[in-house]
Amino acid sequence: MQARYGWTDKQIAEIPFSGYLKKLKIAAEKHNERRAEESASAFSLATMAYYFAGPKMSFQKYLNMLGLTEIEPPKSKDETQKEEQNNIEKSKNIIRNIDFGKGKRGE
Repeated sequence: MQARYGWTDKQIAEIPFSGYLKKLKIAAEKHNERRAEESASAFSLATMAYYFAGPKMSFQKYLNMLGLTEIEPPKSKDETQKEEQNNIEKSKNIIRNIDFGKGKRGE
């Protein structure tokens, strides 16, 4: 906060803690808004550049090249199978717990 707003240690120390937290929350929200605007601008610019003068590759690869996407590393076969099994178990639990209007599992 000192660097952005030029406040001294003394000024910050004089603010009640609840007031400091409010100011900190507002500063964080403003920072996140600026980041979102910057990201939207970068994406918009990348979109225009791709369609008007972009390279001959998929749009997804183009965004990856510019660093505008998050790339997950490929999963191993074991990881994929484990995830599938977990999802199947979660689905079974959801189905077991559905209330069909007559109690659990249609009883």
